Amino acid sequence: MSTILRETGKKPDNAELAASLVKRYEPILGDLSIKTEVDDELLAEADRRMAEMYTDEWLFANDRRRPDPKQIKIREGVYVIQNMLKTSGGLIMVTAVNEDGMLQDVHISGDFFFYPAAELTTLE
Repeated sequence: MSTILRETGKKPDNAELAASLVKRYEPILGDLSIKTEVDDELLAEADRRMAEMYTDEWLFANDRRRPDPKQIKIREGVYVIQNMLKTSGGLIMVTAVNEDGMLQDVHISGDFFFYPAAELTTLE
């Protein structure tokens, strides 16, 4: 393996290198000139696509997120609820089952301090 510097004894500037590459690849690939202007047809197509793709229907067409990300419906009247709260004492995470408006199977976890620690299960 070698480098241009090692082979030629000098480091070419970018414009010189680009011109050399264009000279050698243009016969194979065709015109390689850089277009700096956008034609009206391309602008019209971009505007058409912007109007189509910048709507809520298009942006959220394949959105699989739940409408309320804090609860999952198990069946009618039964939801699993998850929530987190960042406090000065740490992060508190709660998971519970809401069955017909009554909380069941409450589980509190996270990175927090609770006093007396043995009573956390009683709180749950």
